[in-house]
Amino acid sequence: MAYFSDQPMSRSKAIITFLSGLFFTQAAFTQQGLLWRVTGNGHTGFVYGTMHTSDSVANSMDSTVMNALHQCKAVLLEGDLAQIPDPMRMAELMSLSQGTLSDLYSESEMVEIERYLEDKLPSAAQLLKEQWCPIFLLLMIQQAEEMARVQVDQNTLLQEAMDMRFQRMADASGIATHGLESWDEQMQSVSGIPLDIQAKLLLESARGKQFSQLVTSDIVQHYYNQDLSAMMGFMDENDPMQKAFFDAVLFHRNDRFVARALPYFESGSTFMAVGALHLAGQRGVLALLRNAGYTVEQVPFVFLKYHTTH
Repeated sequence: MAYFSDQPMSRSKAIITFLSGLFFTQAAFTQQGLLWRVTGNGHTGFVYGTMHTSDSVANSMDSTVMNALHQCKAVLLEGDLAQIPDPMRMAELMSLSQGTLSDLYSESEMVEIERYLEDKLPSAAQLLKEQWCPIFLLLMIQQAEEMARVQVDQNTLLQEAMDMRFQRMADASGIATHGLESWDEQMQSVSGIPLDIQAKLLLESARGKQFSQLVTSDIVQHYYNQDLSAMMGFMDENDPMQKAFFDAVLFHRNDRFVARALPYFESGSTFMAVGALHLAGQRGVLALLRNAGYTVEQVPFVFLKYHTTH
């Protein structure tokens, strides 16, 4: 897993790698399973739902998943991991285009925000000086909490996120890998969340509202159980703030993922790995592939480290 450093490029790349597996939405039906067979146009491919974590349990898939990857001629990941983001462009997207963070809050609210950042982030003073957008401050806090979670038990720590592992396995087998988005597009999706909603999300997180705490032990347990519906259960689709958030970071990206993945599925066997909850729901990747005429079926497998203890 990539961790934050003091360099703008490293920090921005870590944010994108982390956030791409952490967005959840609500489905109108029950869905279970992380590995799915996609059949159509004379080809068979697969879709896998990842979670960007250094927790080794989530990386202990049985041989079914890697066997699926090795059957394919192309591997599609959310981003091109070999692409180096432009640090100036990343800093531009992560920072407020005008004004300061204090313009978004009352004086008393700003005191809450400053205390929250100082408590959660060692680099809080520098980030406040750089005038980062609220959503990127929140994402940095969430990544710091994820680091703390996996380091509680050193036996679960693995210094390789899932998408990085897929990239390495594909490279070792001579399978071509492709990114479905550029770093710039991913960052624009997040920075495109309306600023007033970003400000509310950060303030609610400072006040302990659970919606902003996406990385929880319950979410991780649901992932181990491959229960997409349970992972989505916290979302209120009637909440305008949540709707704007998920439209920006999930649904619009799902459309982009599938539009760019279809030519690969049409031309040959393809293994597509995106954040787990990009898969689910009526606007999820699986539904979009079905709408495009593909047959999509769950492929069972287990997490070996989880299966042996439960």
